[in-house]
Amino acid sequence: IVYVGNITTETPSQEFHVVFDTGSSNLWVPSVFCTSPTCSTRVRFRHLESSTFWPTRKTFRIEYGSGRMKEVVAHDTIGNLVSTDQPFGLSVAEYGFEGIPIFDNLKNQGAISEPVFAFYLSKCRVKGSVVMFGGVDLAYYQGALNWVPLIQS
Repeated sequence: IVYVGNITTETPSQEFHVVFDTGSSNLWVPSVFCTSPTCSTRVRFRHLESSTFWPTRKTFRIEYGSGRMKEVVAHDTIGNLVSTDQPFGLSVAEYGFEGIPIFDNLKNQGAISEPVFAFYLSKCRVKGSVVMFGGVDLAYYQGALNWVPLIQS
C-alpha cells in the first residue's frame, strides 16, 4: 500500500504528487536533473524558479522493493505544510517504478466495492492489526472517522 498526496514547494508554488512513506523519513520529488524514463512522465521540480531553494552537495541512494533511485539533497519551503528550509531529495535517477500498485489493480478489476482502505492498529498482539480494502469495518472503531484526501499518481 502506498499513501500518495499533494505537497507544494514555494516560491512560486510548484505542486507534486508524493508518497507519504510511513516506513522512512525521506521526502523526495522528481527533478529536472533526472533523465530516467520514469521521470519524463511526471511533473519535475524546477529549482531555478524557486527563490527559497538552496542545494547541498549531499547525495543518497534509496532501494525500495519496487525500484531504486539516486538523489541530491536540497532545501526549500514546503508551502501547504508550512515548513521552511525543509530538506528533501531531488531525484537524479529512478529505476523500476513503472508497476501498478495492488490497490489500483483491486479497484480496476472490481474486486472492492469502493476505493477505500483502512487500518486498525492494535495495541494487543493477541488481537492483531487489520488492513481493510474496499471499506471500513464498523467493528473496529467508535466515534467519527477522520478522512484524509489522497490522490493517485
